[in-house]
Amino acid sequence: MPSSRPECFPGSLRGWGNYPFHTSIKGANGTTEINRSALGVVAQIVPWNFTVAQILVNLGPLLASGNTVIIKPSEKATPSACILFEENLLPSGVLNLVLGDGQAGKALAAHADIDLVVFTGSIATGRKIAQAAGSNLNRSILELGGKDAAIVDVGVDVESVAMDVAAGSFLNSGQICTSMERIYVHQDIVESFLPALVEASKIFAEGGRMAIGPMVDNDQARIVAEHVSDAVALGAEVIAGGIPTEVNGNHFPPTVLTGITANMLIAQQETFGPVAPITVVDSFATALELARESEYGLAATVYSNNAENLAAARDIEAAVIWINGWQASDGIRQAEPARSSGMGAVGGTLSYDAATRPTTVFVPHEADGHEYCNPPREGVRRRNFPS
Repeated sequence: MPSSRPECFPGSLRGWGNYPFHTSIKGANGTTEINRSALGVVAQIVPWNFTVAQILVNLGPLLASGNTVIIKPSEKATPSACILFEENLLPSGVLNLVLGDGQAGKALAAHADIDLVVFTGSIATGRKIAQAAGSNLNRSILELGGKDAAIVDVGVDVESVAMDVAAGSFLNSGQICTSMERIYVHQDIVESFLPALVEASKIFAEGGRMAIGPMVDNDQARIVAEHVSDAVALGAEVIAGGIPTEVNGNHFPPTVLTGITANMLIAQQETFGPVAPITVVDSFATALELARESEYGLAATVYSNNAENLAAARDIEAAVIWINGWQASDGIRQAEPARSSGMGAVGGTLSYDAATRPTTVFVPHEADGHEYCNPPREGVRRRNFPS
């Protein structure tokens, strides 16, 4: 869930100067040293959306901890990584680039000399990556799919929230891991919210001041079309956008759907496209219950001015919960995806924990460096180890 802003790399180094790579603790019987050392070689398998930001946000702690890194970008966005590597001024072998498709990523994850795999992508591929890394008993950090919920409670500023929901649904053509894909709106404000959302969607439509670009390829555009078609066939209504009647590359317009029910593909599977699927609810409690009914747990956004409701929303199983502002942040984040959305905690000092291996060394107060100086208690036999 990286920031797409250029400061994501220095931001990822937050806490490096104070991180306890070496800690010494004096106790009653001796001194305990805790040393955190580099894992070795890290493979970072990067998705096609936000390629450069995805590389940089993880790269800082990995390199600062002393690891060497191999980057494998998506075959759909290879040029971005290649241009970034033109600026690589590190010594030879510290930062490396491997190009290829999924087979190259699979080979990296399964390689015996890889100590950690950092992967962002689909759940299906993530499971394979984890299995490959696990065959060598190596770690993996996985950020996988999302089906993020947004809850719009009664009493909010409808126009402001509608604009934020439009951004959360349509920016980058919905091709963001934390895009809003399940939107629950309180019935008491739905009559004013829907027109406001339709109006906000025009900003992201063709000719709008924030007009979105195309889907990454035909396959992704087809998935979005299938989800919309399935929803309409099962009773949903298109109130903005919809499936294009004319072929326009891989463009898909900002689309707003109402009447979403749990049996629709768009309510269950990751769409990864510019669609805002609206479900009307009779209470905040109902919205919260529906938000929790998902195999995903990447992020959620909650709009409410009710303190009790906001307190309840903190229990949503997700890596990140945004209150009254999608993607709102001051740059500080420590989180781990929940459920099928991944595993491995990162952010701040946690990223350094993930990039290092701790070793404990205990030195007795009277140790001479050759033999254990504290004699066994009376009646306790010392074990004789073979030389």
